[in-house]
Amino acid sequence: NGYSFISTIRDAFSPDRAEPVRVEFFGDDVESIRPFDPESQRSLGTLDAVSLTAPVASADHSPDALGHLADYLPEGSWVALVEPDDLKEQGGHYLGRVENRRGLFTVNGTFKRLTERPSIALSERSSATAGCNLPQA
Repeated sequence: NGYSFISTIRDAFSPDRAEPVRVEFFGDDVESIRPFDPESQRSLGTLDAVSLTAPVASADHSPDALGHLADYLPEGSWVALVEPDDLKEQGGHYLGRVENRRGLFTVNGTFKRLTERPSIALSERSSATAGCNLPQA
């Protein structure tokens, strides 16, 4: 038939899902949609559909071109950082797995932007640094 099809896998790590989703394509057709465990790569079932959104592409691919998570929070929003040491560690692990970091914010930069707003850091461990940034009256 003169056509060659390429099998492609795309993983989506969405902040509104407990686990990432793997979409497998054969050419332009979706073969499967599955949530998976990123550590073991094991499938956690199947899905009939998933909604994915993508930011508008920018020519310079800089993080500031699309904005930061903090830019999308409504005026007056508070930020609660639950287990901030774990969040920093996981952010570091994520960035360590990414081949091309262009267009991504650093973990420390993200924390700095989030804590510029009224914020509180919550941790079960007594050794963790506690912090609170309250609005001025």
